[in-house]
Amino acid sequence: VGKGTIVAKIMESFPSIFGFSISHTTRAARPGEENGVHYNFVSKSDMEEAIDKGHFIEHAKVHTNLYGFSWVFPCIWLASWPTAMIFLVV
Repeated sequence: VGKGTIVAKIMESFPSIFGFSISHTTRAARPGEENGVHYNFVSKSDMEEAIDKGHFIEHAKVHTNLYGFSWVFPCIWLASWPTAMIFLVV
């Protein structure tokens, strides 16, 4: 079972409790993946600039691509819900 399957089941079972953050990546979209749904697909230069500006809670280089978890969604969670849960998967 992959990350997507687990997230989908949690979101289906508890739609009003959990939110899902979409990570950023510099890799190309795979068949069936949509920008803003599965990942935020960005250029390497835009990602490096955002990293330099501190826009990510965490980021990593995996092979030749960059991945990052933006501060934006957790801030929305904290403003909207009394508690928040963050899963960081690298």
